[in-house]
Formats: sequence, structure tokens, C-alpha cells
Amino acid sequence: MSADTGVYMLDTSAYTSAKRSYRMLVSSVKLDGAAYPIVRGDAFHIARGVNRVEIFPEVINYTIDDPYVEYYLEGFDTEPTIIYQSELSSVTYTNLPMGS
Repeated sequence: MSADTGVYMLDTSAYTSAKRSYRMLVSSVKLDGAAYPIVRGDAFHIARGVNRVEIFPEVINYTIDDPYVEYYLEGFDTEPTIIYQSELSSVTYTNLPMGS
């Protein structure tokens, strides 16, 4: 393969699907039904009176793989939830205790 910094060889007969890392981002959050965008690098604060939090995560995956996704809300969940990326749509929490 010809590239801008030289020529590279890819041996497809020796190629294996090694463990990969994927990027996840949260695009928006709904608080009691009202949607709020998430700005990368900015802290997002949730007011005390909110009863329902719905998080919309996105996994950046440029392959045909369907990796496992794990999420865990520290201080609320007792163990992580592990599902396939194809099953991930949104994560909803209700009746969260007040705190930080």
C-alpha cells in the first residue's frame, strides 16, 4: 500500500482480530425528559430535584465487530452492566440519591 510517508505491507493471511480499544462518548443527557447536549471537556451538573436521568452513549467503532460495552454508576450500581454494543441505546437511572 502506498502512503504519504512511504510504502506499507499488510499480510492479510497473518492478520488476526486482536483485542481492540474503542472510544465512547456521551452525546446528550435527558433530565426529567428535557434533553441537554454534552460539551466535551466541560463538567455536567445535575440538579438535586431531578428524578430521571437518561444517558445517551455512543461507541466509536469503525469495524464490523460487536464488542462488549460495560457501564457502571459509582455509588449507585452494585456491579457493572455488560452488554453488546448493538444492544446499547440509552442508560436510564431513576430515584438517584442526592450527592456528588
